[in-house]
Amino acid sequence: MEEHKKSITEYYDVRSAVQYAEKIGMEKGVEIGMEKSRQEIAQRCALKGMPIETIAKLTGLTAEQAENIIKNTHETLTRTASFAGLPCTVAKQ
Repeated sequence: MEEHKKSITEYYDVRSAVQYAEKIGMEKGVEIGMEKSRQEIAQRCALKGMPIETIAKLTGLTAEQAENIIKNTHETLTRTASFAGLPCTVAKQ
């Protein structure tokens, strides 16, 4: 009987650990998704020519983060346009 109680206790310990890990994983996934959304919004704003300060305020990113996203977006578009033989018309901030 004692072995049975030990098994049940171990089962609930493992179950509790798994539930906790799932909760942490979900929270981390939401965090990552929100960060990705902020970056995508910053890219769209940059393509519309919005100033870095405005992009930072709208997205909750720091000005430095917004600037890096804009720089990366511009570089990617320039490489893509160059590869395709097209002019890149995105203004660099």
